[in-house]
Amino acid sequence: MIRFPALPSLALRRRLRLPVAAALLCLALLAAATAQAGLSTPRVLYTDPDTRPAGPAPLQALDALDCTGAEVIALAAEADSLTRNGDTTTGDWLATTYECRLWSEWGPEIIYQLDVTADLQMWAGLSGLGDVDLDLFLLSACDAATCIVGANTEMFVELPAGTYWLVVDGYGTTAPAAGPYTLTLQTRPLGVPQQVCDAGGATAVECAGAAFSLDGSLFEAPDLMRSDACSPTIVTGGEAWYAITLPGLHEVTVKATPRAGASLLDTALWLFEGCGAASACLDYADLKTGGQPETLAVANTGADPLTVYLAVDCRHTPTSLDAGAFTVEFLCHSTVATEQLPLGSVRALYR
Repeated sequence: MIRFPALPSLALRRRLRLPVAAALLCLALLAAATAQAGLSTPRVLYTDPDTRPAGPAPLQALDALDCTGAEVIALAAEADSLTRNGDTTTGDWLATTYECRLWSEWGPEIIYQLDVTADLQMWAGLSGLGDVDLDLFLLSACDAATCIVGANTEMFVELPAGTYWLVVDGYGTTAPAAGPYTLTLQTRPLGVPQQVCDAGGATAVECAGAAFSLDGSLFEAPDLMRSDACSPTIVTGGEAWYAITLPGLHEVTVKATPRAGASLLDTALWLFEGCGAASACLDYADLKTGGQPETLAVANTGADPLTVYLAVDCRHTPTSLDAGAFTVEFLCHSTVATEQLPLGSVRALYR
């Protein structure tokens, strides 16, 4: 359960010494500056499992990668998707391994230069391979030693603005792979889109001492979240969003259950503190398989109301209204604040 701590009592706050208050102020300013600064380094949110054995050391020293003829692709921090069709048989035979994944990559490679104009999320995937075993590698420079992440067929990363190189290479040694492919790149802004927090973007839920449920469907719902630092996987379905307002000293348990006609619906739950690139993911739940409920809880132990943003998501896009149908239950109840008393005060209660 996520708990939001209460503020110190008024008497305690008055006893704060100036140095302590100054330190707290500095920490707050530092946190704000960090949020405004954006990403400092790439962050890998997901890549398909590393199941291949590492290859042997190269039998000979080959030339360094040559990126001079790479196609330049500009990527902006907005929802976009583009594809490139290629064939590695026309590429150079240069790289044999990459530092981040020591697979044997003796096939020819095709290189793309990615000019990232602003901090963003990027999904990259290969399709149309047939029996050809091609892999993807993302580099911070035109050098296999600067590999950020390697993938069999897909990766999902957060990238600061800058220049990167994406390589499609062929797996194997004695008969390294080479052939046609389709490369798809999808971009989106960091964090939760602001439209979720704007008026009408999420269903308002006033959670005060009651239990109730709402029905919904994820069929044709917009896909605004796919992965985050708090989730180990990618969920590609659309979401239903809820703005949950908790009074002070209140907590809620949320349970999302696929309905009778949605036995294959594999739900997941996200919980965020707000919207924008700096909004923190508070919790994520995706423990069950299709047709089973997912649950998470959040508590507001402070005195003031608190609003958090819940998304009911799914791993794969449902094909009909019934196939995406779910019920989300909200069990809201108040809590009792725990206050520690000095021993003398406890004794005074019994005099």
